[in-house]
Amino acid sequence: MSRNYLWMALLCCTATAVVAQEKSTDPLEPKFPDIVVAESLMNREVIDKDGLKIGNIDEIVLDLRSGCVAFVSIHSNASAKSVGKDEKISSRQLLVVPLVISEWEKDKPLRVSMPSKDVFPSSVEMQSKSTASLDGNELALLYKHYSADVYWQSPNSNQRTPFLMTVDDLDGRLVRDAAGTKFGRIQEVLLSPGENWKIAFLALSQFKDHKNDSERIAVPLAAFVRRPSTATFLLDVPEEAKLLEQSFNVGDWPHKIDRGWVEFAHVKYGAAATDGIQEINGEKKN
Repeated sequence: MSRNYLWMALLCCTATAVVAQEKSTDPLEPKFPDIVVAESLMNREVIDKDGLKIGNIDEIVLDLRSGCVAFVSIHSNASAKSVGKDEKISSRQLLVVPLVISEWEKDKPLRVSMPSKDVFPSSVEMQSKSTASLDGNELALLYKHYSADVYWQSPNSNQRTPFLMTVDDLDGRLVRDAAGTKFGRIQEVLLSPGENWKIAFLALSQFKDHKNDSERIAVPLAAFVRRPSTATFLLDVPEEAKLLEQSFNVGDWPHKIDRGWVEFAHVKYGAAATDGIQEINGEKKN
């Protein structure tokens, strides 16, 4: 399908959607009640349901196929009195899933809905590798511990293994356009705690014609394409779509996905704008 034909189809779908909106209350622009920059949570204190400190956030692991936080890694230092005056300090890695993060407030600790003793401890084998390298069985064990739905194996999914990546791994990642030309870099991962820690947008910097260091373009994850053979992310968005023209200042983040992005993801990839990243092999998916 050519780009021009694709975009004509997109415009037609948009017009149809406008008519449908008048007859239905179905949201055409997904909204996020709150937005938090994932990087701002790094080293944030985590407390249990009784207010006791568990540790500090060490890593935030994303599932880019589902477009959400898969789990959070917590670094915990536990001290215990030993013989004499010596104090033994042991370090543990604890993992929590979004379901048990019961409270979030800016610049305050994250609270989990259980005592610290019930938080999942990583095994020695898990701690010997990157948290983003957990396999499906290990991830399933983690979710079973919290009696949480194993979302990637639900009847409504494609039964695909999660594509895990830490927030740090995304920081500064290059984004190219369909022609392979550098478009910009991923600067912030924007999450919505109120939507079970969904990835709302990836915020891009260093894009063409950007005016200052605080200017960003917020793009939903479903608009990005990744080829397994490369670490580069692609944005195959026709210039005439004008979807990459609206920018935001750092902190002035959007709280909804523009209808244009909704229609773009649906027409080009057959996906919802709140879905995960597109993955293709060989030729571009049309």
